[in-house]
Amino acid sequence: MRKLLITVLIAMGILAFSVQPMSSYWFVEDLKNWSPEKDKDADFNRGMIPLAERKTGEIINSNARDEAQVMALSIMYPMTSKNPSEGAKEFDVYNFQYWQYIDKLVMWGGSAGEGIILSPSSDVINAAHKNGVKVYGTVFFPPNYYGGQLEWLSQFLEQREDGSFLVADKLIEVANYYNFDGWFINQELKGATKEQAKKMQEFLSYFNDNKKDYMEVIWYDSMNEDGEIDYQNHLTDKNDGYLVDDGKKLADSMFLNFWWKDQSSTKKYALNNNIDPYINYAGIDVQANGFNTKASWEGLFPENKEHNVSLGLYCPNWTYSSSESVEEYTQKANIFWVGANKNPLNTESEYDWKGIANYIPAKTTIINTPFVTNFNTGNGYKYAVFGEIVSENPWHNRSLQDILPTWRWYVEGNQVKANFDWDKPYYGGSSLKLESDLNGSSKVYLYKTDIKLYKGSKISATFNTNLNNIAKLGIMFEDKSEVLFDLDNVAQTWTRKDFNLNDYAGKSIKRIFVYLKSDDEIDDFYINLGSLSVLDKGSSIGDFVIGPKNLEITEYEFVDGIFANLRLKWDTNQEGLLYEIYRVVDGKKEYLGSTYNNVFYIDMIKRISAKEKETKIIVEPVSKMLNHGDEAEVIFEWGEYPKPTADLYVDRTFIAPGDTIEFINKSKVYDRLKWFFVGGNPIKSTEENPNITYDREGEFRVTLIAYNEVGRDTLVKDKMITVSNKAKKEMELVSFSKSATATSNVDDETPSMALDGEQKTKWCAVGDLPHELYVDLGKEQKIGKFILKNAEFGGESADMNTKAYKISISKDGKDWKEVVNIEENNKAIAEHLIEFQRARYVKLSILKATQGNDSAARIYEFEVYAEKNLFDNYAFGKEATASGNVGGEVPAFAFDDKTKDNSKWCVTGEPPHWIMVDLGQIEVIDKFILKNAEEGGESPEWNTSDYYIEVSSDKENWTKVVDVQSNDKAISEHIIKPVKGRYARLTVTKPTQGGDTAVRLYEFQVLGYKTHKSNKAADKQATATGFVPGEIPNYAFDRDISTKWCATGSEPHEIIVDLEKEIEINKFVIKHAQEGGESEGFNTKTFKIFISDDKENWTEVVNVENNEKGVSEHVIKPVKSRYVKLSIIKATQNDDTAARIYEFEVHGN
Repeated sequence: MRKLLITVLIAMGILAFSVQPMSSYWFVEDLKNWSPEKDKDADFNRGMIPLAERKTGEIINSNARDEAQVMALSIMYPMTSKNPSEGAKEFDVYNFQYWQYIDKLVMWGGSAGEGIILSPSSDVINAAHKNGVKVYGTVFFPPNYYGGQLEWLSQFLEQREDGSFLVADKLIEVANYYNFDGWFINQELKGATKEQAKKMQEFLSYFNDNKKDYMEVIWYDSMNEDGEIDYQNHLTDKNDGYLVDDGKKLADSMFLNFWWKDQSSTKKYALNNNIDPYINYAGIDVQANGFNTKASWEGLFPENKEHNVSLGLYCPNWTYSSSESVEEYTQKANIFWVGANKNPLNTESEYDWKGIANYIPAKTTIINTPFVTNFNTGNGYKYAVFGEIVSENPWHNRSLQDILPTWRWYVEGNQVKANFDWDKPYYGGSSLKLESDLNGSSKVYLYKTDIKLYKGSKISATFNTNLNNIAKLGIMFEDKSEVLFDLDNVAQTWTRKDFNLNDYAGKSIKRIFVYLKSDDEIDDFYINLGSLSVLDKGSSIGDFVIGPKNLEITEYEFVDGIFANLRLKWDTNQEGLLYEIYRVVDGKKEYLGSTYNNVFYIDMIKRISAKEKETKIIVEPVSKMLNHGDEAEVIFEWGEYPKPTADLYVDRTFIAPGDTIEFINKSKVYDRLKWFFVGGNPIKSTEENPNITYDREGEFRVTLIAYNEVGRDTLVKDKMITVSNKAKKEMELVSFSKSATATSNVDDETPSMALDGEQKTKWCAVGDLPHELYVDLGKEQKIGKFILKNAEFGGESADMNTKAYKISISKDGKDWKEVVNIEENNKAIAEHLIEFQRARYVKLSILKATQGNDSAARIYEFEVYAEKNLFDNYAFGKEATASGNVGGEVPAFAFDDKTKDNSKWCVTGEPPHWIMVDLGQIEVIDKFILKNAEEGGESPEWNTSDYYIEVSSDKENWTKVVDVQSNDKAISEHIIKPVKGRYARLTVTKPTQGGDTAVRLYEFQVLGYKTHKSNKAADKQATATGFVPGEIPNYAFDRDISTKWCATGSEPHEIIVDLEKEIEINKFVIKHAQEGGESEGFNTKTFKIFISDDKENWTEVVNVENNEKGVSEHVIKPVKSRYVKLSIIKATQNDDTAARIYEFEVHGN
């Protein structure tokens, strides 16, 4: 075999940057400046396969008719800016397979954040054309609420001095260069004028006059002839001017909006105005619900009558985007296109959705020879050449998709399971597998054809089966006569058989099928079909294939010294060839990809080891009949093998004991790893991305060592992980409906929508990054967590999830502190814990808005959580007195919940100094907070040092509950044993850290748990079946943990409380013996709680048999009642029968 050898020496210092070619997308002004000469990706985006001729031929379903056509508007990739020109190194892709049921494919895309004009990728063009389907690019003027800008429409309609339309010429140039069939124009911007609508008609007329004969333009029923967005849903006198104006043809067809029930009026209007009704495509929006969508089929395709109009499907890619596995996608696609019976012959079922095959007959391109299929779906987990696996890597490239079976699946006789087998490919990524438990015969009709036979014609099959004398290859002629050929092989290997068709010259093959028969019952029969062909005399195996010439590497890039991105180019003098690209490893070829083009991009080819100094690349031509021609080779040299670089990433560093963190390895050029986690479990790991659990509090070091053949690198991060019980603190959402602003937003998707708690609304911002969202919480909060709900949460593509962002906090909205920095998010919902910090303002800075190049931010919710406020501040706004004060710094300022603008109580002179607050009534006090000088912005030296706090119910008898020496904190908090009181007094004995005697107190808060207010049984009257002297029933409801109700004697013991009015009860709290300081053995073990409206008829709402806790909580479904009864069945954990209830709380509204 002749070879062309070129050696290319690549020096590390003179790299020509090479990136993955992507299908073209533009804003209008960008398109105006486009030319293939300026666009280095242009050659990669050319479709190379011409549009195949096809026929309708035999119609097997009695319901189907051939008047209407079908148009599919499909999202072939999730993002406008992330559509590889020709495949990628992953299996998952929307590899549409039901081309036989559609006539036009629009590659749907465009967005305000990426570009509003999208051309089809070359693999979509090739796959569509191979199947005889026309393919179109999209011009999408998004609605204003999606970020659309009216200036784009003005730019689009700009005319040169001679009246010509520059953008129309560019659209024609793009379609011509890339070899696709035209454009779909969707203008949904509000605000257009009647003059612009008229100019759009002129634009369409100009396009029609200047386009290539094969090109078409499709108009969407949105903007009417007055410029208004006014969906007609039918062909009317308000939109027909975009098809025909004064007898002149403008657009070739129209996609009608979705809100219709009957299209007979469109048909009638079209016929009355000399318009073909079938150039109108009635839209059905299946993006959300697929085959569960309700559609008015009778109004489109009336039974036993001519079709009214054609069918337009919006986003039939639902079959893929709604699926979580290839199996689910395969099943959904079959039901969508063929119906619930999964047989195009029989589509009758109980379901409204009968499948497109019920109305539209399959079309076929198999009308000439050679016909060759390898049952390649256009993606795979591996790649095979004549059954030999030449790559174990996943891939997709729709250009390589073969003509797949026409009927999916048309089976007669015994049930046969038919599907593609990606585990056993013959040539490409898949084969066709038929499986059956046989007892009799079956026919599986695969292809509709119209192939005329001549002398020298033959049919060939390559197959692999587990049992001989079962399967036969069949053909059916126009007279329904059939011929069968045996498919027997040896030892379950791939076997090729050729069958001469000389005897049938002059006839035409109408069907190709597989016939299975066994006179005995057989379990688990299978046959894999790897290749099927019908050839004539001119397509012999020995046909000469011309090899590529002038192979060169046009661009290259080294990444980390062990990866290379390469762009290849060569000359070809023979049309219709497929080129397979290989690298050579240890003398063996390893498959990299294929193309019909004369350019190819190699993505991240990895250097095998430091020993690999150079790499050979081979380009090998393959004909349609799978004949291989001469190879061309190119060799490039690697530079010096680099040492590793250790790096890691985590999305949280503050956790609670017992939490687990996933450590993401970001090291480069490594062969193996060692991790060490101080305080973690496990303490070391060699995994790629280990999950480590931390069980105790502390600050812990993480070490990562990366190794390769030439060295190692160690990364040490001291105190990287903070483990604290504070992370367990209960938090509450504090950002809901708060004030929000942003650097920008699109119409109707405002900053406040990121704080409204709704899944269907979002803040969206387009334009240049970064985008920033500012939240004012209204007051300082002790912030501990953020939750970001991205595009996928709202039902959009996961590719639109925010990738890189920072979160900062501030007390004044001016000085910001960064607390979260995320570089690699891909989650729909991202949660970030931080150490609790006080702030009023929060800023979200979006640095990379999506996983691709779309710069539009889509934030459905930005939630800020702060430490849950469990307390009520009884002292807020209450009357206060003091031993003195300075000027306007009066005692009341210590109770106004402010720390700004010098809002403090200040007193000078010799200490002690005191301040007292009247709470207005007796309250249960649980906590005090002092906010000292530093919290108000003054020197820490002035924080209050020594003080004590007293409580009184009458201002005469005082109880000291807090006594502090040497405080130096800005905020000092003191939780106490609950005490009742109306007055609280703070006495300062040492006002500052030094000798200054002035007290500077910004806040003195007297707090009690909020549950005291929700406890509707507090201080209410109670009765019981018994009690010991001095421990009466009312003590269970006095909000005092130092007292209790105690009853002795035989069980059960019962206590009843009168809430005085009907309350909607939702929770009970019982504080048992241990909470009052007694032994846990005395905690109540078995008890029930009842409610009643009249103290006679009781309903049980709680039944506990084995309580051991000192405090037990019991949440119930809200129920209204006035009386509550606690019935104690077993009073303790042992044989003691004495009930000890310190508090019995009844909570509700």
